[in-house]
Amino acid sequence: MSAAPIDVLVVGAGPVGLTASILLSRLGVSHQVVETRHGLHSAPQAHVVSPRTMEILTRACGVDDSALRAVATPFGQIPVVRWVETLIGREHGNFSLVTQDRVEKMFATTPCPPANISQHRLEPVLLAAALDAGGTVRFGHEWESSTAADNVTSTVLSHETGKRSEITSRYVLACDGASSPVRRHAGITMEGQAMVEMFTSIHLVGDLRPALGERPGLLFWCIGGPTRAWFVVHDIERECVMMHPSDPDAPPITDAIARQLVRSAVGTDLDVEIASIAPWRMSSQVAATYRSGRTMLAGDAAHRFPPTGGIGMNTGIADVHNLCWKLADVLAGRSDDQLLDTYDVERRPVATTNAEQSLSNHLKMVEVEDAVAVGSGVAEAIARQEEHFDMTGLDIGFRYNSAAVIDDGIATAHDSGFNPVTDVIATTAPGHRLSHAAVIVDGEMMSSIDLARADDFVLLIAPGSTVWNGCGIPAIEVTGADETWATIRGTDDSGAILLRPDGHVAWRAATAPADPAETVRRALAATRRAADQFTRQPE
Repeated sequence: MSAAPIDVLVVGAGPVGLTASILLSRLGVSHQVVETRHGLHSAPQAHVVSPRTMEILTRACGVDDSALRAVATPFGQIPVVRWVETLIGREHGNFSLVTQDRVEKMFATTPCPPANISQHRLEPVLLAAALDAGGTVRFGHEWESSTAADNVTSTVLSHETGKRSEITSRYVLACDGASSPVRRHAGITMEGQAMVEMFTSIHLVGDLRPALGERPGLLFWCIGGPTRAWFVVHDIERECVMMHPSDPDAPPITDAIARQLVRSAVGTDLDVEIASIAPWRMSSQVAATYRSGRTMLAGDAAHRFPPTGGIGMNTGIADVHNLCWKLADVLAGRSDDQLLDTYDVERRPVATTNAEQSLSNHLKMVEVEDAVAVGSGVAEAIARQEEHFDMTGLDIGFRYNSAAVIDDGIATAHDSGFNPVTDVIATTAPGHRLSHAAVIVDGEMMSSIDLARADDFVLLIAPGSTVWNGCGIPAIEVTGADETWATIRGTDDSGAILLRPDGHVAWRAATAPADPAETVRRALAATRRAADQFTRQPE
């Protein structure tokens, strides 16, 4: 007698797969995570944890903010990006990551500042949270293939025993990286540039202070000197990664050659250990679709970005935040299966924009090298890298446009200097993530982003409003703690905002319609059907 199917099989236990596990557990969705590796990553890899990701991890996933900050790079080590001949040599110029204007803009946008957390330090925090939430993670288990009918039956190989087993699930979520066997098995192709440039990553363990001295920084670009490279300093006292452009047709870099390259880029011998040497291909690609029947893609399985901007992992975590509540709704019978189609409609355009911007950031860096080569215009070229190091608009300001969003036809206004890469519009327009504002609920002050409920839609109304009684979903009476909420809410005191479980606005009424409760029920039903069947009644 075969075992009952689980709801979701998650393939891959990187940051995206582990985040999916936490979310699914908190939503009551049965699942397992299988990972072909025998443990978590040991090298730093991704390191930028964006404000939106911090919101998702601390709010939707319930991960302790202090646990995340405890493993982050100390703040004093990361405020500057530097362009140098060598690590100990002449500095061409620098870019300040932390300025008064950026700090003020950030805290006007989110209560969750970003953090620099190397992936091999982030993953243990997420794994602990996933296990605490009730998830199961099976390392050393390689997903091989699947067959789909009413359910999906996946064949999984145990590396320890050499035996194969079958796991039956309602859906498969591929979080298995850029080479994604699940994606290839599903026949989903990638669109975009498969090869932008080839690099070798050299992971160095040891103290960099003798080289950096009083010149700390997060990133160092070595240009105009003996070796072209860049360094990501994950912890000045413990480790960094050196990226070196490589010839894809050349033999792999040996340990001896790596040491020569490191010495040349640093400018002197450095007492560090080479922990690993790994070639990698910079790509700019997005999957042709995020869904094939009962198989979904997320993270690097769905998109590959140049690392310039550090938004790849963050886009993947936002992927599963968008998808998991939809899976839970469909599995519970609250929503039609076609709601899952909105995952592709909403997330793929975001990834396409992010891929294009990341590639643009990479190509624009050439301007600094060219300026260094001619000996003029370096400061101006560095100043033009603003979008590379501030992608807040792409991280938080994007707007979903799908059948799971009911557009109210009101355009969101912004001033002439607005930059969609760096800036965020404060708004409650449908499709946008509900903007951050200080609000009061039941006498408690909080951020408006905390009004979302991971397991249900909620209706935001003014205090004392009774016209929305009987709407069938939780209603939250919201008072602005200052003028910000009144400015951005887009409704009068009789209006309402319907908020999705992922914190994005599904629908709003500027003022109460003739039958408020029935209108909310129709709006909610149209969103869950994702069938574009909501018809607006005269208000």
